[in-house]
Amino acid sequence: MNLSRKLTAEDIEYGHRGVEGAHQGNNATALHLEFPSQFAEINFLTASDFDEFHERPKRFFDAVKGRDPRPGELTIFQTVLKSYRNANTMASPAKPFLGDSTHNSFGSCELRLYEQMDETCWKSIRRLVVSSAAESKKLGSVSHWLPISNVRLQVEDSTVTVCWSDCAHLEKKSGGNYNPYYSFVYRPDVPNQKVILLFNNSDDAQRFEDCILYLTETPPQVRLVGKIDSASAFQETRIYSLYDQDDPDRGYHGIVYAKKSPKTYHSSQICFVYRDLDFSFLNQNAGEIELQNVRAPHYISNRHKMLSRPKDSDALPEFREVTWVSQPVQLTFSTDDDAVQFLSDLTGWRLKFYKQCAKLVVTDTSHFHKPKKTYKSAEISLWEKSASEAGSLTQLLVRLPEGDNPWLTARLEVSGGGLGLPTGGVAELKSLAIQQGKDLDTKHMKANTDEVNSKSRWKFTVTFKVPSEYALTEAWL
Repeated sequence: MNLSRKLTAEDIEYGHRGVEGAHQGNNATALHLEFPSQFAEINFLTASDFDEFHERPKRFFDAVKGRDPRPGELTIFQTVLKSYRNANTMASPAKPFLGDSTHNSFGSCELRLYEQMDETCWKSIRRLVVSSAAESKKLGSVSHWLPISNVRLQVEDSTVTVCWSDCAHLEKKSGGNYNPYYSFVYRPDVPNQKVILLFNNSDDAQRFEDCILYLTETPPQVRLVGKIDSASAFQETRIYSLYDQDDPDRGYHGIVYAKKSPKTYHSSQICFVYRDLDFSFLNQNAGEIELQNVRAPHYISNRHKMLSRPKDSDALPEFREVTWVSQPVQLTFSTDDDAVQFLSDLTGWRLKFYKQCAKLVVTDTSHFHKPKKTYKSAEISLWEKSASEAGSLTQLLVRLPEGDNPWLTARLEVSGGGLGLPTGGVAELKSLAIQQGKDLDTKHMKANTDEVNSKSRWKFTVTFKVPSEYALTEAWL
């Protein structure tokens, strides 16, 4: 009979209680192990034999207890490494669990990558743990805090170099009245941590890179809905549908855009987009998109706004909490079709037409005097969405170049003759009920507005830069 499995810390703890019983005069020198197919009992002749068997794995499990998952952590990657080396030369090295600064390298060792997800998805963080092998002369484990994005990786066959910023950059700011304060901060663009991992094969190295670059789909509140590989731009973009456990009805999206240039480190950034969104096309090109005021995670240390400069002998700063910053994000796709697919995955609507016009005249036809507003340029787009009972829906979107409420939107009744025939590159769109607002409700592709006037009707007169661009009308007649 041949039974085998890994020995666990729980086995040793159970055995430890058996040793204590034997020392108290009880006949408790049997080790009970559970295998998938049956139970097994190992009987030792003496308590000293049991002690000798028990002590070696106990020393190992005591030394590597820092590798165990913390409450709320999920194992998202685990493998055996040929070697690990902490190549960090900055002033804030990783702090080993045992407080032993000699744990800067291991030979054969185990790697575990944990992810801790709060009730709020965008507050996820990760932890990289490396622990020595049981036969190693130097037992121990080392742990590194990791952000969910902005981790740089260089993969060369089976060797992976990992760089990132922790929360230990010292920053000095004025607090008023010439009194400065000091904070240890996170700087995503200035990595101050670096480790080198040697995997057993290139496949493991690649799987590790993918795990670091993208979101984990194991939790039920994270689901991949789209992936666009823009090879010529060395970029892969993934869109995830997310919801938070404390607010499951308010869904949103996570956008991960990974840059994979062969000449530099690979890295990814992440932003979180809610239903209300403002975006624009850059350089009159549908393949270049800027998302305005999206949320990106940011990290705060446990040593923030100190009144005196910290001493070298002070404890190292550690991560304390996740917050967010609002910022624009620019995405460049290899083709317009890739951009269209991205927007479709993000909103559920399909972009059918986009151009920047030379002039837009907006006329309120509900008034006798027919007041007009003229804009030198504007972004014109048409969007389509299938409706199960009403066929397809078509929305006209206009983004003005200026103003607090740049979005004009309207339902386009194509079959009802709402489009005027083009003449010399000029198209008319008549009898429109419009909404105007600062951003879009992307579920309905309408401008968010508190003012609704169902009686007003408007006419858009669109002059294109090139006469042939009046395909706006030809495509929908």
